[in-house]
Amino acid sequence: MPKCPVCGEEIDHLVAFATDVVECVVEVVDGRLMVTEVDKECGGLESFLCPKCDAELFKTLSDAEQFLKGGEM
Repeated sequence: MPKCPVCGEEIDHLVAFATDVVECVVEVVDGRLMVTEVDKECGGLESFLCPKCDAELFKTLSDAEQFLKGGEM
């Protein structure tokens, strides 16, 4: 099992964060601001963190995959 290069703990997965692009309509209805989601498009994975210490370890899916498969980084 790979070890986090920051905290040294053995880990079997990473925590990934991704961005989404969301289109909304913003309007005033009956004196109140209303924000309505119209469309949502999944963006790319942006960062991969250690689940033990929350350190950002990788920025690319290929690096994360290589690490989890036991490859040296």
